[in-house]
Formats: sequence, C-alpha cells, structure tokens
Amino acid sequence: MWLFNPDVERHRGRDAAEEPARDTRPSSALERYRTYGRFYERYWSRLFSLTRADLSRFSERMRSLGEAMTLTDLARDVIASRLREGPQLSSGPAPDGGMPNCMVQTWDPAANWHEGDRAIIVVPCPAPGRAFAPRVAEVIHVKDNRIVVGIDGIATAQVYALGTDAYAAENPMAGAEMLGIGRRYDEAAQTDFVLWRYGGHVVGALLHALQMSSGFIELEGLWFHRDLVTQPSETAIARLAETMFEHNSGPLRVDDVTRVLGLTTSLPAVTRFGLALALEQRTDLFENVGTTSRPRWGLIGPPPRAFTAQHAVYDPETYEVLCAPGETLAPEVAQRLWRTGLFRAALEAPSPDPRPTEFAPRDDSPRADQPPADPPRAKPRARLLPRWLRPSRA
Repeated sequence: MWLFNPDVERHRGRDAAEEPARDTRPSSALERYRTYGRFYERYWSRLFSLTRADLSRFSERMRSLGEAMTLTDLARDVIASRLREGPQLSSGPAPDGGMPNCMVQTWDPAANWHEGDRAIIVVPCPAPGRAFAPRVAEVIHVKDNRIVVGIDGIATAQVYALGTDAYAAENPMAGAEMLGIGRRYDEAAQTDFVLWRYGGHVVGALLHALQMSSGFIELEGLWFHRDLVTQPSETAIARLAETMFEHNSGPLRVDDVTRVLGLTTSLPAVTRFGLALALEQRTDLFENVGTTSRPRWGLIGPPPRAFTAQHAVYDPETYEVLCAPGETLAPEVAQRLWRTGLFRAALEAPSPDPRPTEFAPRDDSPRADQPPADPPRAKPRARLLPRWLRPSRA
C-alpha cells in the first residue's frame, strides 16, 4: 500500500520521481514515519487534487453500471485509486481554478451550520467486521438546536442536536474506531481512514471539480453524467405545466413530478436525472425554489396556451388597465398578471347570483319557481273608547 506500507515494492509510474527515496535496509516505524508520514500528511491535506482521468473514470463507471453514485462512493473511488497508483502529481488537473475554503467540514455539533453545507460524519456501518464508517452528509434544514441532514447511503433524513451539550450524545467508540483503522494496511481500512482524517480537503476538491465540470448533474445526494440521461418529450413537459396550473400545486420534487406525470416512482437513473435536467433547462416554465442539490420546481408563469379574461384588472402600482372582460390575454400581459399575483383573479368567472349590496337596488319581485304569495290583508281599524272611559288630560 502506498506510503503506509512502503516495504512492499510497487510499479513506479510517471509520478515516481515525486516519491521519497526508499531505503532497502529494514527500517523502524519511526524512520518510516519520518520518510513517508510527513509527505502522506501534506499530500492529503494540501496537494491532493482531482485529475481529468478521475472524471473520465467516474463517467465510465456510471455508464457501465447505469446507476448514479453518491459523493461518498466517488470519494472512496478516487482515494483507493491514489493508494494503489500513487499521488498522480503530474497528471492534468480538473478543473482549473481555486477551491473555496471549508466546502466540507468534519461534523461538529458546536459549529455554525447552514442549509447546503457538507460534512464528514461517522455513522454505524452495516458491513461485517466494522461498527462505524465515515460518510458524506448534507445539511437539509437547521432550526433552533436541531439539524436535519441527508447522509449518503441512508434513505431517511437524520436529526442531530446542536450545541456544546450535544457532545454528550456523541458515541466515543466512533472516533476510536477511526483512529484504529489508521493502523491497518488493507485498502478498505486505509480508504476510510483518509476519508475521515482528510475528508475536508479531499471531498471538498472532489465536490468543486464536479460542480465546475459541465458533464455531471447532482440530484438529492446522487451524481450522474449528463450525456447518459434520457429527457422526456416536450409534450410531457407541457402537460406537467398544465397539470400544475390546474391543480394550483406548489413547488414539487422530482419524485412528485413523476407521480403527476403518471410515471412509476422507481425510475432508472437515466430517466430520473433526465427529468431533472429537462426542468432545469425550461427556464421559461419552471424555476427552482430549492437548492442546487435538492431542487423543488414551481411554475414561473402560466402555461403556453390562450387565456380569456373574465374581469378587468389594473396594475396596482401603475394603475394601468391590463385586461378587459372577454379579452384574450397576450403572452406579455399574462406574464405581467402572473408577476402581480392577479392572473387567477382575472380568469375567475363572475358569480351567477351576486348578493345585493348597498350600491345595487334590491329586487323583491317573486321568482318564477316560487308559488304566488297571498294578497295582503287589510289592517283592522282601532276601536275608540267611550268618552267617559278616556283618561282626563288635567
């Protein structure tokens, strides 16, 4: 294994000149650390970067499997490749440009977290012989002293407590196991150790490369190559906009969109990512009100069909009359009504039986479906008392 097991000879590639010189005589653990350990630390924490060969390998693996990959899977793939082949310092970087600081952090309940942040978190591992494993997580929601995260490989979102008091709830065995696998020489253990110890820089560089590349698309914790997707027809997209408008539905996730279109929820990656890419490209119909990684799509305007106004509507800011009853709305007028929030009000049909108001005379005439009313009876005349019974006015 590269660097941590230097006594085993391996093939020297084109980057062999970058490696520290090896001594053929037996060496102690301290001498091996002085020779390799410092470079090992500096490489993973500072020198590591993605290459174009890495992105090509990701694309080919997605093509052969026909499945999307999580950020954790991609990170383990590139880490294992470096452990087998070496640092690849002279390979072509991908992409060019600096990496933002603190793109990925190690999980700390006392840190300041925001929606969309990424973290390296240690969770229980279902694999035999391992109790814990590091994985990449994304912050979905933060409220008060609770945080909701989506963790790679776990279907349901997880809730964690925040603040210094949350340290007591952390499992101390998780960190102890991560330190222990650093002393093992097998590839799986070394891969998880690098992901846990240096994941902030490694996964940060990986995430930056994928976001800067035009070939990959992210959807709810999964990554897929754009060239492999199958997009729906324009008719299906137009029908989706019509259905969302008729039902007056709010923003929808991609899984909700599949139900609206009558598709099966267990879509293959090529279809699911194709639907997300089609919604992203139709900026004239839809807008993403969620995050880039977890989009939620809503209508940005009315569907592209003819609408007839039922009421006269004016702009509340400029007092300009936008439409009159019976008028067919022009596309620019429809968009203006949509932006002012008066589009549906202009289309509402008038009430067939309006209630009388103080400005309209009340009609008390009988309706045709009612029986004729009885004629009014004459009021009886009042009887006067005799004069001698009337009270005196004195």
